[in-house]
Amino acid sequence: GIEIENDNIQSLKNRKTICIKGYEDGVGKAKQVLQAIESLALDELDFLIFSADEDVVQFIGNSEYFRFKKVEIISRKFFLSNKSLVQKFGNCILYIGNSSSDGMPNSLLEAMGMGVFPIQSNPGNATVEVISSGINGYLIQNPDDSSEIANHILSALQNTSLLQDSMMHNTNFISENYNRAKLRDKIVSLYLTVLQT
Repeated sequence: GIEIENDNIQSLKNRKTICIKGYEDGVGKAKQVLQAIESLALDELDFLIFSADEDVVQFIGNSEYFRFKKVEIISRKFFLSNKSLVQKFGNCILYIGNSSSDGMPNSLLEAMGMGVFPIQSNPGNATVEVISSGINGYLIQNPDDSSEIANHILSALQNTSLLQDSMMHNTNFISENYNRAKLRDKIVSLYLTVLQT
């Protein structure tokens, strides 16, 4: 389960940050996300890039587009408490995680619980369990295709009603299914059942 930081969930009108999972390690594909954003030349948005690998940090440093944007980079080598990261999610409008191999990313669930609209790759069909593409997020079919990612980003940002509806759906869904406080008794009961057999 995850901790829900309800006090830090901002309204949609107060969100102007895109958060990006910064893995670029052969499996993580953050550069394709950054290339997609560069191609769109988005205005009036800030960026949070967390768990950023060194290649991603260098990409940002060499980018003409990102040079003039407000970008907070949290290196993969830097420890940031989970609570602090989840609180930051409460200010984000989009969460983008892109990988060619992954299970169910905890950060995806945490972002959804904080009302962030997810755009997430779907290797192994894990994330399709929580995202219905076009309803409460978008699924990236080809993690190497920056134009597909760009289309998802633009489509989400141009559809305020989709963002608002998904915010309500995702916060409720995560609260009901992944809230640590709600799951605690069930988990303890499962352990007790295993111990008794």
